[in-house]
Amino acid sequence: MSQAKVEKYKENKKNRKKMVRKEKTSRALTAFLGVVIVAAIGVWIGFSVYQNQQKKNAENPEYVEVNMSALQDYESSLYE
Repeated sequence: MSQAKVEKYKENKKNRKKMVRKEKTSRALTAFLGVVIVAAIGVWIGFSVYQNQQKKNAENPEYVEVNMSALQDYESSLYE
């Protein structure tokens, strides 16, 4: 090996811990930011769908008629 290669190897060996820590931090930060971005997009899409659904429900309200006579008959039978 030439002297330049030996010097480069020694320098890399001396700074290996710092380089590994820097790479791990960089990978972790990249993964975290990726998760945050994907979550933000998911929330945005979900909120948009929710808003559109609420808008449709406000335009066309759906009314349901409920027959409460059975419940009223039951309550009246309890008091008799």
